[in-house]
Amino acid sequence: MCSCGTSELTLEQTGEKCWIQRASFTHADLHDELVSDLVALSSPFAGCGDESETVCYTFLLLGDQNAGKSTFLHAFTNAGDASWLALASFLPIVSSSFLNASLLASPAAPPMDEPPFIDTDVGRATVLLTLEDFAFFCSEFELPIATEELARLARGSEARPAVRYAQISLIEIGGDHLDRMMASAGAAAPATVLQRSEQLVRASMRSLYFVNASALLRVERGAEVADHGRRLVLIPEQVLRLVERLSYLSQLFADGADGEAAAVEAEAVAKEAW
Repeated sequence: MCSCGTSELTLEQTGEKCWIQRASFTHADLHDELVSDLVALSSPFAGCGDESETVCYTFLLLGDQNAGKSTFLHAFTNAGDASWLALASFLPIVSSSFLNASLLASPAAPPMDEPPFIDTDVGRATVLLTLEDFAFFCSEFELPIATEELARLARGSEARPAVRYAQISLIEIGGDHLDRMMASAGAAAPATVLQRSEQLVRASMRSLYFVNASALLRVERGAEVADHGRRLVLIPEQVLRLVERLSYLSQLFADGADGEAAAVEAEAVAKEAW
């Protein structure tokens, strides 16, 4: 049976060096027994679940450490937050889950640089909406998802029964984990973890890179600086690190579902940042 309401953010150790955080939300009026099976996550690498009545969309979040990725993912289960009603007015969430994994942590204590979240290697938020609500959301905000295609899925066909739900998966790859993926030849992480992380990148429909501006810029002070004695200056080594990450990601996109168009776009962003 499906448990309604909100599950608080929990923390557990699932292996010698693996720490997992979980949270969930289920709408008391919109759910049915199918919902718990659709959104339960045992792993950040989990698939879509039952696809007979569900269409799945996967989006990838990458970026710098402490840029707000985990906070964003957790927001879709954080029903106790003051802004929850505002979010729910745009997205009538049937059910959602959040999973945050640190795969190479110390066995003694979880790595936690910015509480309440552990340092993320791979994280995931899964949001379930009715197909009708998802279609209205796409239309209202003019998202690049064809409403005609959603209407066709809702009608069903001989090849596939009518779709009832849309499942949105938001996958986060942490900054440190991304660096390990780039240096996979000498990485401490198990090869299978790195390979599966790269598969997540290649399989994503759209990707978003979060930049931590506080790590990219520094304040320069001095009497010779015109703007009230201070100005923002780019930190060259941090800019170079950003370019290297974007160049690496552009290659993964070229190898994956997004193809060469995504690679060209990411490479253009890298050159502009440089």
